[in-house]
Amino acid sequence: MNRAGSLQGLVVHSGIFIGRAKYQEKREAQIPSRKIKDTELEAEISSLQNSLNHIESELNNILDNQNLTETERDILQSHLLILRDPEIEKELLHTIESLKYSAAAAVHAVYSKICNQFKEMENEYFLERLDDYKDVSRRIIDFILNHGTSEPTIWTDQDIAILEDISPSQVSSYARAGLKAYCCVNGSYNSHASILSRALGLISLVSVENLMEQIEEGQELILDAQEGLLILSPSPEALAFYRKKAAELERRNQLLEVLSSKPSTTADGTKLDLMLNIELPEELDLVLKLNPDGIGLFRTEFLYLDRNSLPTEHEQYLVYKKLAESLAPKPITIRTFDLGGDKLSHLIPGQTEMNPYLGSRGIRFSLSHPQLFETQIRAILRASVHGNIRIMFPMIVDAQDFLQAKTFVKDLMKMMDTESISYNPSVELGAMVEIPSAAIMADELAQVCDFLSIGTNDLVQYTLATDRNNDQVADYYVQHHPAVLKLISCCIEASTIHQKSLSVCGEMASIPRYIPLLLGMGIRAFSINPHQYLSAKQLLCNASQSILELMQGFDPCQNREETEKLLVRLSQESN
Repeated sequence: MNRAGSLQGLVVHSGIFIGRAKYQEKREAQIPSRKIKDTELEAEISSLQNSLNHIESELNNILDNQNLTETERDILQSHLLILRDPEIEKELLHTIESLKYSAAAAVHAVYSKICNQFKEMENEYFLERLDDYKDVSRRIIDFILNHGTSEPTIWTDQDIAILEDISPSQVSSYARAGLKAYCCVNGSYNSHASILSRALGLISLVSVENLMEQIEEGQELILDAQEGLLILSPSPEALAFYRKKAAELERRNQLLEVLSSKPSTTADGTKLDLMLNIELPEELDLVLKLNPDGIGLFRTEFLYLDRNSLPTEHEQYLVYKKLAESLAPKPITIRTFDLGGDKLSHLIPGQTEMNPYLGSRGIRFSLSHPQLFETQIRAILRASVHGNIRIMFPMIVDAQDFLQAKTFVKDLMKMMDTESISYNPSVELGAMVEIPSAAIMADELAQVCDFLSIGTNDLVQYTLATDRNNDQVADYYVQHHPAVLKLISCCIEASTIHQKSLSVCGEMASIPRYIPLLLGMGIRAFSINPHQYLSAKQLLCNASQSILELMQGFDPCQNREETEKLLVRLSQESN
């Protein structure tokens, strides 16, 4: 297929859509730049308070809508928290009273300052939350300047929205208006707008350079949100090709959706546990739709990164409780936060580390900051009475390392007993195997923990001394390297001997090439990325005894060439 006349972007929600470009009408707010007079102070403060009260009421009215998805509800609630952040309100009033800014100018200045601070942190998570602050700021300014009454853009189900930036509120309004697809100059995969786009099924492409310069209003487009392409003014041949491809994809998606209600077993009846990896509560809608056997990895870093203060015990408890109740009795594995001082330097003073990846992070950081760790563990334990919660510790080195964390939890349980706080005393405690030493010492580790989960991303990185985000050494990042497979084998053997559950929660569990290999090696629990889940489940449910037969006599220590030949044969057998 000739792809001349196409633009490249980042896929937010996969799919194929053929339509015509329609620009989002952009209203540039004319914010007064002059300083206000003392006699105008009261009116500007009143204008600010009226706008905050109005938008708070507006958001609450939307939240009362029973048809909202959980994702929409969670994002709107986060916007309410931003809107009524006492520190931001205090700064807004100071800017009006002391600097003599108008209400609109104060909002623009204060929120711009916050967004610039996020950008300077060079932290991906903060960058992904910029849209939320911009969205709230835009709402306030629009109300102050009476832009809220202007006519909205009218969308049809044949339009592809073309815009520079997109906010969560825009995504919601697009879905309600029947829009099916959009392309955006800016954006990231994990922004709230992107998460909402996936939850609402909007086919979408972001981070498309030169989008506004290349696209004309009404131009015919093919949005290939599988390959990350936007094809401009396609030829008749291209249109025919993509119409056929879109029809095939629709049939495939319908077949895959049927899988969500089927049990997780191979073709020859072998029972599997197919779980999901998630990192934000807003993904709950998608989790419930996919109907997995549980959550094999719930990342908790978002609780610490998207804020100017540390999360309280109650805040965390509410997050964990909601997940536990929604999936009960299925298991939810909560990984304690996997961060180091480099990511929390704005909240916790500490020494700068030359190499944070080999420094104080994960369980090391948690144990060296007991108050922080205590807050999280207490919140998890309190939530454990509402469902089937398991606790997993990241960056475990060996059994002794795990026992330190386990002792910390048991001591907290005793403390909670004296306070008459309910929790599940049988909550399972597990170790994430991502450091080679933990895999080598898996036999000892399996004797003291309740379960193991292999994080292949870091295991490969640390085993082969290869930064997986460094293109210069990309050829060295070989997930099927014999050394890596040998370490996985150590974990399988130890978990079998000591009858402890073992899962793989790293990328290998989501990659079709490696799934049959892991199955053949003895893995029976996979924790998969949401958007590969149904494809992975189809592959595993179709797996037959022949895969195990191909694996007979396989030595994970053999050379890479033999392993690669085996991967080809396994792939052929799986298809």
